[in-house]
Amino acid sequence: MAVASLVCGLAGPCTGGLSALVGLVLGMVGAGRIDRSAGALRGKGLAVGGVIASVIGMILGILVLGAAAGLFFLAYRVENLIVNPHPATWNEEAVANLQTLSKAAFGYASLNDGCLPPADTWPTDLAPYLRDDTGQVMAWPASRGIVYAMNRSVGGMKLNDIPQPDRTVLFFFAKGGSPPAGGQDEIVWRGEPAESNSIIIKGVICFVDGHTEEFAFRQSELDKFIWDPNEAPSKP
Repeated sequence: MAVASLVCGLAGPCTGGLSALVGLVLGMVGAGRIDRSAGALRGKGLAVGGVIASVIGMILGILVLGAAAGLFFLAYRVENLIVNPHPATWNEEAVANLQTLSKAAFGYASLNDGCLPPADTWPTDLAPYLRDDTGQVMAWPASRGIVYAMNRSVGGMKLNDIPQPDRTVLFFFAKGGSPPAGGQDEIVWRGEPAESNSIIIKGVICFVDGHTEEFAFRQSELDKFIWDPNEAPSKP
């Protein structure tokens, strides 16, 4: 028992302290038997050593388990925040960047007879208004396999000529490799199976009035937004 206690105690750090617990019991039982044997059994020092090794093994085993749990949690956080950003983080950054683009578009319009930049050249036209010296705003989508896109139908239009700016799309995220302007067919969406086996669309859109919305609905409901101001229904 004394030898088994020592071996189990030494193995404690490798077993999360479980073998050390067994070693502690074996060491205490072994030491007790040696005391009661009136000298017939030897190895008291080995049994005591097994008890001490088991206590130390239990402490080290618990520390090893804690360190392993900490590393697992850290790896999980890194994967979710960097490799696969959490949706909330993704949306917060997306909203902030689209709002930055809309402010730049308003700055451009204020110096260009109230007109939005042309759809195909807006990235170049808005560059002086972005206040993006580090390039972080414009570079943000690339690392995620997407691009900014302007609603082609509003390019070059006067802001005052757009009848329902609060429902008319200005900027959105498009699939990687898409041109700088387009329509709802290019919009980036992240689908999740719904209870009805339909697809729920999740994304972020910036509207002509400057507000930005996170949305979640069925793909067929994308037309609830106005993509072509010339076809917008009249307000009641």
